[in-house]
Amino acid sequence: MALTPIDQVVRTLCRATGEPSYKNYDTILTHVRGAIIDIGLYAMPNIKTVYIKVNQLRNIVWPPDCVRPIQIDLERNGKSCPLSICDDVNPISDCGCSCESDIQDSLNDFFCGKSNYNKGYDSVNVCVHDKETRTTHLKYKPQNGDKFKFIYNSDGISDGVKFIPIEAEQAIEEYVFWKYYRRTNVGLSDRGREQYKEEHRRLSRFYSERSPEDWVNALLKD
Repeated sequence: MALTPIDQVVRTLCRATGEPSYKNYDTILTHVRGAIIDIGLYAMPNIKTVYIKVNQLRNIVWPPDCVRPIQIDLERNGKSCPLSICDDVNPISDCGCSCESDIQDSLNDFFCGKSNYNKGYDSVNVCVHDKETRTTHLKYKPQNGDKFKFIYNSDGISDGVKFIPIEAEQAIEEYVFWKYYRRTNVGLSDRGREQYKEEHRRLSRFYSERSPEDWVNALLKD
């Protein structure tokens, strides 16, 4: 993948907006970061994976750069299985999830080789995402030694992004023109917005050959 330094993109856009002395550098950089977040969420996969601890309340606290959890894998005794998610947003409510003993039995059967839990795990709701508190609550008590792999969409900037894929450069430029000229030149802003939409669609097609599941599977193999 060919990359372009983000500093180079910002300086180019400063000159394009009539500031060869880069007085608007910070403003342009803010818009570039906004574009990276938007593109990362809706066009380009920006998937990260981390091992994460469960606190005493059985909660997994999402990483600061997490914008959408994708999957949580439980690893035990050298085996791994994805944990199913209940759509209910209140971890302590009765959302129709399986009771704790049923969850424990299902997981124990899988890790002991007595069942094929990960082929039909949607029938056993194990955890609940809570977007308000940015946590995931487990419906059962983890065993000592359990490891949790948290796979999620990152905002793409929290780690201090320094480069962007070259195929996204045009989309980022159009996004910046859209936002930068909103109050000073409506015509240029509207043109930037329409051009950004087209570039966004192009990027979506560019990356559409692989589904989110494909990206996760590829990530897990690395």
